[in-house]
Amino acid sequence: MPVIRSPKRRDFTVVGNAYLKDKTLSLRAKGLLTMMLMLPAGWNYSARGLTALLPEGRDAVLLVLNELELAGYLQRYQPRTESGRLGKMEYLIRDKVG
Repeated sequence: MPVIRSPKRRDFTVVGNAYLKDKTLSLRAKGLLTMMLMLPAGWNYSARGLTALLPEGRDAVLLVLNELELAGYLQRYQPRTESGRLGKMEYLIRDKVG
């Protein structure tokens, strides 16, 4: 049976195949990573920010974020402010590891 693809003129995302072919990633991780790659720079990639877009709850999103982090597709870093308090979490998202 053929695959039917609609023409793409606007509102689409181009992603590489590397993470989609990664057999160590779950389908949920591939889907969330695709969603994260679609979002604009500066988006709130926290579990709270992502659950605002998804039917999954915060705990489910946290599990998948941890999977992506362990696989190397996500890096999270929380710097300290000058006063020593924890600052805003920073996210580095990759579509390919290695």
